[in-house]
Amino acid sequence: MVADTQLDETEEESLDQRAIKAMAYLTKFEKEVLERRYMRLRGGQGHRRIAKALHSTEEDVRQAEARAFKRIKLFACQ
Repeated sequence: MVADTQLDETEEESLDQRAIKAMAYLTKFEKEVLERRYMRLRGGQGHRRIAKALHSTEEDVRQAEARAFKRIKLFACQ
């Protein structure tokens, strides 16, 4: 049981590290969207607020978010 838990933690850490490395493959816009949406200390911003800040549309922000997650998932799960 203990060995399984340690292995799971190691696998999770490795997956986290790969996800962080995958961020290097995102476009500047995709990175900015994810940072504004999920990596803010006071909570994430909504699509509308991000779109306004980046002089874009809500749909562009949604699509960039989806593309970014897809790229991260593909890279991290290899």
